[in-house]
This record gives sequence, C-alpha cells and structure tokens, in this order.
Amino acid sequence: VVIVGDSRQLPPTAFFSKGTSEEEDPDENDVIELESILEEALAARLPQQMLGWHYRSRHEALIDFSNRHYYEGRLNVFPAAHGRVEGLGVRWVHTPEGVYGKGGTRSNRPEAEALVAWLVAELRRTAPGARSFGVVTFSVPQQTLIQDLLDAARAADPAIEAHFADTVLEPVFVKNLENVQGDERDIILFSVCYGADATGRVWMNFGPLNRTGGERRLNVAVTRARRALRVYSTLTADQIDLSKTNATGARHLKAFLQYVAQHGGTAGEAPVRRAGFDSPFERAVYDALVARGYTVDCQVGCGGYRVDLAVTHPDHPGVYAIGVECDGAAYHAAPTARDRDRLRAEVLQGLGWRLHRVWSSDWWFDRARESAKLFAAVEAAIAAPVEVEAAAAPVATVPVAAVGVEAVGVEAVGVEVAPEAAAAPMVAEAPASAPYVYAALATVGEPEAFDLGAARAAIRARILEVVAIEAPLSLDELARRVSAAWGITRLTAKPRERVRVEAEALAALGKLRIVDGFAWAPGVDPAAWTTVRGAAADGTTRPAEALPVEEIAAAAACVLATDLAIDVAGLHGDVARAFGFARVGAKLDERLTAGVDVLVRAGRARRDGERVVWVG
Repeated sequence: VVIVGDSRQLPPTAFFSKGTSEEEDPDENDVIELESILEEALAARLPQQMLGWHYRSRHEALIDFSNRHYYEGRLNVFPAAHGRVEGLGVRWVHTPEGVYGKGGTRSNRPEAEALVAWLVAELRRTAPGARSFGVVTFSVPQQTLIQDLLDAARAADPAIEAHFADTVLEPVFVKNLENVQGDERDIILFSVCYGADATGRVWMNFGPLNRTGGERRLNVAVTRARRALRVYSTLTADQIDLSKTNATGARHLKAFLQYVAQHGGTAGEAPVRRAGFDSPFERAVYDALVARGYTVDCQVGCGGYRVDLAVTHPDHPGVYAIGVECDGAAYHAAPTARDRDRLRAEVLQGLGWRLHRVWSSDWWFDRARESAKLFAAVEAAIAAPVEVEAAAAPVATVPVAAVGVEAVGVEAVGVEVAPEAAAAPMVAEAPASAPYVYAALATVGEPEAFDLGAARAAIRARILEVVAIEAPLSLDELARRVSAAWGITRLTAKPRERVRVEAEALAALGKLRIVDGFAWAPGVDPAAWTTVRGAAADGTTRPAEALPVEEIAAAAACVLATDLAIDVAGLHGDVARAFGFARVGAKLDERLTAGVDVLVRAGRARRDGERVVWVG
C-alpha cells in the first residue's frame, strides 16, 4: 500500500455546534478532527519519503513562509524569471478601519467590504476563465458575510455572473479554513477577520487556530494561490500578544503577518542574493557579464535551488532576460543526472526562464569562445519577444498568454492602487500540435478479395484517400489503413507488399511522393514541413517508427527556437510530449535522434556535447 498525504495540513474534520455561551466557547464553530489513516501510518513508523519539489506556486514568495515554518526549509522551491515585478505574489492590504464583532456578528464588515470591492472590480475587467479567483476566511460568519456581499454585487451587476458559472473551469469560490483544503486558484483573497472590537480590545482567540493543530489550518489557507495571495487584515502582528496565549497557531499567525506586512519575506527582497559565489569560476563568468555592460544578480531564489547568475532585461523592469548556470556546488549537489540536467531546467523554463549553461572545463580551455557563446545567448534572449501578463489588470490592455507566467514580489500596502502589468518571457513546455486525424475508410470487400487483380483500382483509390488526409505517413501505416477496408486486422507481408507496389505505381504517375519509406502528398516539399500532429482526438498516438523525421525536426525547431540551447534528454522529452507520448522509450528515443539530425544536417541546429544548440 502507498499512503499519500501531508501531515502538516488538515486531517479529515467535521463541524458541530455546541450551542453554549460565549464564555464556554469563544468561537461560534468548533471542529473535531477525525481519525486519519495517515496519522496511523506515521504512528506505526511506516517508512516515509518526503516529496521535495514544489510546483504549484508560480513564485517562491507564495510558498516560502510555509516552507520555513512547516517543512523545515526542505522543499525545493524554484525562483521565477520575473520575481521583481509588482502586481502578483503576496500582498498585505491593511484595513485599519475594521472592527471585529466580538460577541455579536463575529465578523468584520469593513474588511469584507474592502475585499469584495476589489474582487468585483477585478471580475468586471477580467474575461471569464482568463484568471480564477477564490476567497478564504478564518471563520464561517466572515465567509457568510462575504458571500452575502458578493451575492448583492452579482444581483446589481449581471456582467460578473459568468465568473461564478459552472461553464468556467474554476468558478469563484468563498470558503473557510475547514473546507478549502485541496482547492487552488490563480488569485486567493484571504480575510483574517480578527482584530480590535468596538471597545478597542484585541482578543487572543483566533477560532480554530487556537486549537491543537490549528497551525495546520493556516498552512492550508496561505498555500492555495498559484499566482497571487492578497491578505486583508485589520489585525497587525504587533497586536498579537504571545504572552496571553501558548497556541502554536497564534504564534504562526503573528509570524505570517510579519512576513507579509513588515519584513516582506525573503522573496520580497530585490534582488534576492546570497553572499559570495559558489566558485571562482562562477565569479569569472559574473565579471565577464558585468564587464560587457549587463546587470547581473547572483544566487537568485529563496528556496533549496538558486539560479547562479541572472541577467536583468534592459527593457522590462523586474524581468530576468536569461539565467546562467555554472557547474558549481548546486550542479554537483543534485542526487541524479535526471534532476541535474533535465528536470530542474524544465521546472525553471516553466517559470519563465531562458537558460544558458557554461561548463567550467570549456571556460578554462577557451574562454574567448565560451564568452562569445554566452554573450550571443544573452543578446538572443533580450531580443526575444516578451509576453505581458498580470494577476490584476484589465484584459483589454494585458493579453492573457497561452502558458501563464506570474511575477511575484511581497509588498506591504495600506492604500489600494491599481497594479501594473507584469512582464515575463513566454515559455511553452512543448511545441503546439494539432490532433492527428485518421482516415475513416468504408468497408470495400472481404479479406480474400484484397489479393485479386480486380482490386487494384479500389486499392489505389483508398491509398489516395488516406494520403490526402494523413500524409505524410509511413508505408506500413498506409498499408494498415488501406487493408483494414477489406477487413484485414493484422498486417502481414502480403498486404504490406501489395500496398507498397500500388503506392509506387501511383508515385510514378505523380499522384503522390515516396521519400524514405513515407508517403507524401504530391507537391509537398518534406524539407519545408512545419506541421506537428499530436495524439488523435481519442488519445491514440502513432508508433515511434511512424513519425516522419521531418515532422520531428519541425517539433524540435519549435522547442529550440524558444530555449536556444537544451540538453538532449530535455529536448527529446519536449518533442515526445508534442506527439502525445508521456515517456521516451528506446524506440522513440532513436526516432527522435534521427529527427534532430535532420535539423543538424540542414544547419539549423548543432550538437554541443550533450546539448543541442539552435542556429536558426
């Protein structure tokens, strides 16, 4: 049995109401934690393994607090290429006019109204489905109040109703601590609710956070956002008096408010640096870039992995044009070559990075050549188009990219300001591909009739029909498709040979082309092929040997044009996904190598050790 879970988040819980007085139960709702098989497994000392890579948060600021307070800093958190752009990330919105209805409503209306006002304004200027929103509250009364205010806004302005409809993938939700686990949205608005009451007194009771394990509820609440977390709070960290409570949840809440409001968190520093360099080699590369006139930040990131050197974009403030990786301590610390040479690069590219690796041995033996390659990569990255996206901006002025990139900085604010658009490189995990379309042939006859001379005209007609829809395709796939029209379910030597002979006859007549065992439509130049066809609508993929090398080359060109240089394993993985494959086996790897060789022979790419470099 494999048991998967996170003991730092919530076990199964249930609500019940005691119906007692305020003195006996300071919070309207109480929670009982149910038995958890995960807890039983931990108690039984079953072997356990922590998954160390964090993927959801599009920038380290969204997970840094939890990483340090709940996971002992063991999560591998990767920096974003746009980590200094305003508008996304963790933001504290102070509502000093708020009043907590202690002993009455148990809600904070000014805080709720500020949250709803911002949310409604964003919904009005955001296309449904472009960005998703969610609201998390500490208590059920605050959840109910915000829901009521939103309902009133929806009734007054039907234009925002589409954001709540089931027709969008992630409609707006309003939930409390106990039922938000498992949910995530691009932008999460978090209402703390608690603060001074009408008499000015701040009570040290924070509902479920005061109970044993309450800190886990905070961990759940602050890790729901993919792009931005906006914390609405009347309460400030200095109002929480830890001498009056020994609850771990209260202590963590104080630390969290300090993180987002006063100190900004490690991820909020711009740039994020660690003193010194990993090696003299890294310092030499840094000096070369600075001498060239580039602005370079060192050791960018706040988690377990940092980009060695990051060149800032001269035309887009807050965006790194390219990351330069050196084979220093971080490179050698990777436990496996797969982590070191492929997976880390894939994660960083998904976070908007363009990457260039400098090898120490190459640098020492021919610094001039490697410097020229480095400067060329930097200039190409700067010249590349930069897509613009923000968490909170009118879609009329901020296009929503097909693959989102999010920028984060932690900013303490007391006044609402319209955020500016964030800029970041556009990176796709795999080239775009159209679904493969199979030819649907009507049944022509019985299997016995396929070998007869009288079937020649019908076979040729079916060949042309398949070629018109599926070309380019291998002669084996062509034979399989054509013979199936005669009820032949298993391709043997005889039907394969029959189709090959008829296809060659049609090629001699100029009705199609045959190149290296593949049938092409007449008039199509294989060298100019640019279309990439992925899995069919039903999810089926073509066999590895049925992929034309020219089509593989087209997919590889899409990847290289974006990444400029990438290790062979990473390139093969990206191209394989474009064709619908989840993994790269030996046959597919061999076929992909042949496809990349087409690019190399054409002078559009070159092999550099274990990497493939884009030439153009």
